[in-house]
Amino acid sequence: MPGILQTVEYARSVALECGGPPEQVERAVAMRMLRQKPVLSQVRAVDISVVLAETARRRQVGSPELMAAQRARLVELDGRPNISIRLIPFAAGAYPQMEKSFTIHGVPTADPPYVAYADHVGAVVPITGHGAVSAVVEAFAELEKRAVPLRYLAA
Repeated sequence: MPGILQTVEYARSVALECGGPPEQVERAVAMRMLRQKPVLSQVRAVDISVVLAETARRRQVGSPELMAAQRARLVELDGRPNISIRLIPFAAGAYPQMEKSFTIHGVPTADPPYVAYADHVGAVVPITGHGAVSAVVEAFAELEKRAVPLRYLAA
């Protein structure tokens, strides 16, 4: 579950599973929530398009109540005009990007007009070079084709 979509409780549960002293966990959760504010604020809304594997929505993290709140958060965010959350259902089977996680930021004044990052354990690595960035943008387009709107699997 991308940090930008996590509730406080979900983020805390994930951080606690990763270990570390409680004060470090609380600091990490606070920082995650702080990073969400400018991106998700209604005042400075940016367009966000997310494709998740169905496992991200179904994997049990914390209590059933915590997961219900996290699913409700996804539905609430997906209901915003500037946010699209799509899921690749289990029925879609295997797909090329299944084991990869990446982020693309649109930068209209740049060439290429995107900046991409690969998410690895403990690090976010910039993807550089026009060809490499274009390949990530194409991979995301392929994911979007396989994905269904969140509301189809919201139960």
